[in-house]
This record gives sequence, C-alpha cells and structure tokens, in this order.
Amino acid sequence: MTEAHAMDGTGLIELRSSTMTAHLRLQGGAMLSLWWGAGENGVPLLRPSLPDGTAPIDTAGFPLVPFGNRLGSNRFSCGGKTYALEPNSDLDPLYIHGDGWLERWSLQDQGTSGATLAYRHRGTNGPYRYLAEQRFSLDDERLSLRLAVTNEGDDTLPFGLGWHPYFVLADDTTLQFSASSVRPEGAGSLPGPAVIPAGAFDFGKARRFPAARLNNGYSGWDGTALIRYPRHALELEVSADPVFAHAFLYAPFGEANAGFFCFEPMSHMADDHNRDGFGDLRLLEPGQRLEGSIRLAPRSRRPD
Repeated sequence: MTEAHAMDGTGLIELRSSTMTAHLRLQGGAMLSLWWGAGENGVPLLRPSLPDGTAPIDTAGFPLVPFGNRLGSNRFSCGGKTYALEPNSDLDPLYIHGDGWLERWSLQDQGTSGATLAYRHRGTNGPYRYLAEQRFSLDDERLSLRLAVTNEGDDTLPFGLGWHPYFVLADDTTLQFSASSVRPEGAGSLPGPAVIPAGAFDFGKARRFPAARLNNGYSGWDGTALIRYPRHALELEVSADPVFAHAFLYAPFGEANAGFFCFEPMSHMADDHNRDGFGDLRLLEPGQRLEGSIRLAPRSRRPD
C-alpha cells in the first residue's frame, strides 16, 4: 500500500467540481466541509469545521469501520470465542464507532475532483485486523463516497460499515425518509426494542425536527432521504446502496439548538454483535470484503 502526498503536506485535501467544493483530512479519514456553490461563499451542505486540532465529533463527517455505534458490554462471541474490546474514547464507557475515526489514514491517490484514502488496522484492542478504504468523488451533480473493508485477520468475524455525517440544521430544515422500524434510544444509549415509526420517530413525510433529543436507529431504510433548506431554496438527497439498509438519526438537543443533526447510513444496527446471527453484520472470512456507496446530491428547489 503506497501513499500519495496531500496537496499541502499537512494532511488536508481539497476536491472541486464546477458546483461543489469538499475538504478532507487524513486524521480520522474525516470530511471537514462540503460546499454547494462558489466555494466557502456557497451554501454548506455539511457542518464546516476547522482544519487543525478538531476532534472527530466536531468535523463534518467520519467513517464507521469495522462497525458503527456502540458495542454492548464491550464484548461479543463468535466461532466459539469471546472477544473483549476496551472503551476507545472519553465520550462513552462503551467501545464506539470502530477505529478509523480516531486514526490517521493514508492518501492513496488524488485528483482535482477525487481522492482515495486507506487505513490498515493492526491495533491491540480486540480481534479486528483489516484494510479500510474510502473513495471520494465529486462531479457537477453529487458527492459519491465508496466505503470498503477487507478482513485481513485470521478469524471469521462480523463486520459492518457506516458513515457519520453532520448535516446543517436550521429552524426551517426538514427531513424525510422511510423505514420499516425504529429502535428508540434505551439504557446506555443502546437501541431499545423495535417499534413501527410513529409520532416524533416518524419521518415518512417531510417534517421539521421535534424539540426533543433524537438518538434512534432505523431499520428497513429504503435508501433515500431528503433534506430541505427552504431559506436557500435547496434540497439535498442522501442515497445509498442496498447494503446500507439501516440509518441512525442523532439530533442531540432538538430543533436547531445544536446547529447540526446526523443521519448515518449503516449496514447494520447498533450492537448487532449481540443479536441472533449478528443481525445485519456480515461474517467476513479472512480476505473477504464488504463495500457500498453513499451519495449526496444537492439541487435547487422552488419555494413551497
């Protein structure tokens, strides 16, 4: 695995098309911004963040690999073995979001409108050994992100993929998506029992955010979500390959108080390690690969 050089030697990368500009960072494999229009004079599609010294949770988005969200009890069993993982951040007593968001990635290639980042995990915390890759591509219509993970360990293990973007949240922002079930936040911020989306959990029709914390996992997502920003006469379509059949919705303070919300496409539900058959996590044998694409497509929209 060879490494190219970031455009300015700092680990910061800029991508451009005629309609969008994106900034990436090798630390955490994170996005720092995505603008629609004339660079930073345009409309932010993701929450802009500072280039240096920014914690992962303060960026515009980061990858979830080799799985997303929390691992209940910090342990799981597979193939007759029990594996334990230590908490990996000061944010939570549970191991959360995998490894890639906390480590430096390497730049494999870069052009004006695309870049490939890679991260090879050989840590001592738990059984996972893998190669993760992100391919970012901008064109005039969309940002495309191709995520992949390859099991490079000796054991067959449950893997997952996801992406944790921070979308801009204003008081007139609306969100619309369809899912067959939702698991509202339970004890330890782990998902509770699955229910049919209703009330504050139902975004089947476009609606503003309720004045309440949201931290809920959705299953049976149909792969499309629509975010509308009326003040900018703009809508943003989030779409994903079928492998991303789940989505996590996080809005920590309700309404627009935090200035952001997270709609996270995921291949599995949080803590699927501890569900029968590992839920929708994929058992990858050594050398096997899991991959899929996520797309963000902005477009102008006439006012209602």
